[in-house]
Amino acid sequence: MSEVGSFATINPAKEILFSIPVNHLSKRWHIEIPFEFGVPRGKGPRDPNNGGEPKMVVIYSLWDLPPKAEAEIGK
Repeated sequence: MSEVGSFATINPAKEILFSIPVNHLSKRWHIEIPFEFGVPRGKGPRDPNNGGEPKMVVIYSLWDLPPKAEAEIGK
């Protein structure tokens, strides 16, 4: 975790809402939100002795904004 990050557990069928300053997205800037699935120890798809889960992230960028917002920020 970085100094501006936090950790949250999201149960199945639930969601988490967040916001960021719109100027944190541009043609050269995006955000990445790492995540992992919580499975009981030893029940994952890989042997924990071999390194565990693959790295998974959700990426948000300028192109994920509504077209009007994207056009305003892209100026």
